Amino acid sequence: MDIANSVDALSVFVMGIRHLRNGESAQAREAFMRATLADPMMCDAWLGRLAAGEQSVEVAAGAHEARRNFGMATNRSGVSIDQLDPRVTLSVGALAVQVPIRSTAHLGVAYAAALAEATPPQLTLARLATNSMTRQQFSLLLSNA
Repeated sequence: MDIANSVDALSVFVMGIRHLRNGESAQAREAFMRATLADPMMCDAWLGRLAAGEQSVEVAAGAHEARRNFGMATNRSGVSIDQLDPRVTLSVGALAVQVPIRSTAHLGVAYAAALAEATPPQLTLARLATNSMTRQQFSLLLSNA
């Protein structure tokens, strides 16, 4: 990716944030999708897609793949991850829990949940996604949800 694409991706990302703040989810999803197409390693654009309601394995995988850049686009655009407010729904039987994504550890859980809930479930990959987390870290994530 060159610098021009990075600047364009950031501009489109900022546009997505504006749409999201105005309650324009469809436009926000479109802007965040354009940002991820321009810069697939812009983790925050993938998180924007989650925040705009695009809950899929592909989106969670894109965010997880780009996790080294977590928070960079939001910092550059003057907002925080908290303001973007990406969330993932964890389903356990009839219970669905909204878990906010505020760190790369949360992102690992989001990706693992998406893999586990895929059709067919991809449990081996889900386990690998959370392999580096200790039980204490995982419990802490769920208690903060």
